[in-house]
Amino acid sequence: MNSCDFTSEVVNQLASRWPPTGSTPKPACFLDRDNTLVRDDGYVHRPEDLELLPGVVDGLRLLRNAGWLIFVVTNQAGVAKGHFEISAVDAFHSALKTKLAESGLGVDEIRFCPHHPKGIIPEFTRECEARKPRPGMLDALVKKWNVDRTRSYVLGDQLSDVSAAESAGMRGLLVSSGGLKDSVAKFLLSDMNHN
Repeated sequence: MNSCDFTSEVVNQLASRWPPTGSTPKPACFLDRDNTLVRDDGYVHRPEDLELLPGVVDGLRLLRNAGWLIFVVTNQAGVAKGHFEISAVDAFHSALKTKLAESGLGVDEIRFCPHHPKGIIPEFTRECEARKPRPGMLDALVKKWNVDRTRSYVLGDQLSDVSAAESAGMRGLLVSSGGLKDSVAKFLLSDMNHN
């Protein structure tokens, strides 16, 4: 089955099963930002450098059509290392939301950790429970949004993303640059076949 057939199958199954109703915990997809959603050649932070990777719009659309919550969880050590300030991270995230909105999409929340134990900016130089591979960002979002951990995934390009998922009681998947759509289609189909 080629990728297009696989995606069509997922969309058809979603239409018959979603959205869930009531106050039942919802599944969520926690997405790393850099080299998962946007191209990063090293501390990307300027809105004019924002470039969505191939497959991001289609992958997010599959998640949204399935009724899943969508979160971005990203380590931004560039703050602690003095490459840019928190205001730059906020501006980049604002540009990301605008870019996604142009395709009729959005994310439910974006969280980031500016800390790093080897930083040079004293207020951000430390270990932090929010910094992946620790699960702090994930745990906070689960609590706030009533997320079903057993059905949720963390997708990213680093082993720290997978480790954070495991620490938070979720499944983690490594995603190659530009591979978001196929990864999302596969785990949504698996989820539907088990629920």
